[in-house]
Amino acid sequence: MSDVFYPLSLIREQVITPFNRVEKDQFEDGSTSTRSMWTSQYFKRRVELVHSPLSAAEWRYLRSFYSQRNGMYDSFWFRDNVTRQGNIKVRFAAPLAMNPNAAALAALRVSLEEIAPVRAPIEIEEIATAAGLTIATQSSVYWWFDANRQRYWSNAGTNYQTTAAHDSGVNARDFTWTADPVLTGVTSQNQYWRFNGTYRGNGSGSAVGAKSAVTVFCVARLSSSGSRQLLFSLGSGSNATGIEHSAAGYFVPYVGGSPTYSTARYQNFAADTWRTLAVTWAATSDTAKLYVNGALIGSESNTRGNTNTAVIIGGETDGTLLLNSLDGLTNADIGHALAINRECSLAEIKAIHNLVCAQYGLATV
Repeated sequence: MSDVFYPLSLIREQVITPFNRVEKDQFEDGSTSTRSMWTSQYFKRRVELVHSPLSAAEWRYLRSFYSQRNGMYDSFWFRDNVTRQGNIKVRFAAPLAMNPNAAALAALRVSLEEIAPVRAPIEIEEIATAAGLTIATQSSVYWWFDANRQRYWSNAGTNYQTTAAHDSGVNARDFTWTADPVLTGVTSQNQYWRFNGTYRGNGSGSAVGAKSAVTVFCVARLSSSGSRQLLFSLGSGSNATGIEHSAAGYFVPYVGGSPTYSTARYQNFAADTWRTLAVTWAATSDTAKLYVNGALIGSESNTRGNTNTAVIIGGETDGTLLLNSLDGLTNADIGHALAINRECSLAEIKAIHNLVCAQYGLATV
């Protein structure tokens, strides 16, 4: 009963307040010291809602939902679509009035509270710091797609989601899909996109110039496959710098064409396993370094163009190399994809891995 969404999306006002438990100790000399009772950066959130005017039918739907949750007993999911802070597992924090008048239905107030502390959603400043950037240079985090930030909601029994993945990088752009993405894991703390061979994400805007320093990074899970499949790339074709899954079952750098790799490759074994994948290039260099789960796997040179006229997730701009969970695959999933306008070091790749790893059950390194 707990894996359902709050039933109405007609919300006029939303205030979300994160809080944690801190104990303050006072000493004889008048000084004080604080102790956090929860893990660092773990918070609960209070959610205060004011609904837009509700019809009688919508009110009955909410009343029934409250009754089926046993009032303030059972939990359910609420998604923060306003500030894009993802899913919140909540309970009703105050009783729901059972006989609201017309005035109340015009501005019904509902209070919710998160049931357990969770790690605060990752922010762009944390990504920038992990990547060795300063606040002044955090614009180098040029693209950052996070499935947890896509808008998804439920209203009176029908579920909806936006058809544009949000770029959480400094430019805050939306990213158009060729068809509706399959946002998966919606009734869990963290989500991901499942690709089924019928859509891909295409965006425009040059991230870096020709053969500039660049880092591409993603969190992915793929089943075994006998075909090439593109995960994430800046640019396309001969001007690409990205990450692919080869027909031989290896994760390798992607520069378009059909280059071979014998060192900068990592076998997808065991398959169906979440991993962080990263590829970096230094300025003017054709040598790619491949990282898996924060570890350097190898480096190898293949010519790249890298004019970066597009950014793509899940397949080439011409519809080839599509990630496909239906082509003999069980999983073809991506949770995060980001591009940084510099070559990150091993320590920086590890730091980025450590920011996102817990969301997908990976160990810190």
